[in-house]
Amino acid sequence: MATEKVDPETEEPEDEIEIEEEVLPDSKEHMIPKSRLDQEIKKRKDAEKKASDSERTRQESERKRLESEKNFQLLYEQSKSRVVELEGQVESVDEIETALDETLQAQLAELTADARELVPDELTTAQKLRWLARNRARLMKPKAPEGIGAGKRSSVKTAQKAVALTDAEKEIARRFGMSEEEYAKQKGVSASDSPEE
Repeated sequence: MATEKVDPETEEPEDEIEIEEEVLPDSKEHMIPKSRLDQEIKKRKDAEKKASDSERTRQESERKRLESEKNFQLLYEQSKSRVVELEGQVESVDEIETALDETLQAQLAELTADARELVPDELTTAQKLRWLARNRARLMKPKAPEGIGAGKRSSVKTAQKAVALTDAEKEIARRFGMSEEEYAKQKGVSASDSPEE
């Protein structure tokens, strides 16, 4: 009978192998049949191969685990740098949003109270600014035409003349939202500014 042996690679005890020994009557030596020896050698080689495959598989799985940990560390570092980048962008967006809000408030302040009520409340700041840009001409108070000298002041000081207004001129003054005196004053300045014939 054989004794238990320890495999040096795995340091695990090998299965105890029992070998039947034949004792020949005329010799004191113990003999093992070749077929049985071959069978036991094959079992041993199979066990060594299985142990070696098992160790190789364990090492491969350990290597993959370490690689995946390295990947997680790399992904963590990439994510961390992306967070820093995005935090900078958030600060920029906050500054831009503040500037847009200030611009919107300034544009709304230029409008009359009635026109401000027309701006939809459900829109975002950017959408309100676009809406105001598209509708600005409709919302602003019209200015007096420049051709007749309304609202102009002459750089030449002239003596004020009493100017009489006709009914048509009084109607024009009323349409421009001017008093008759203001219209007469402007008419007197423009008449004195124009060359005499």
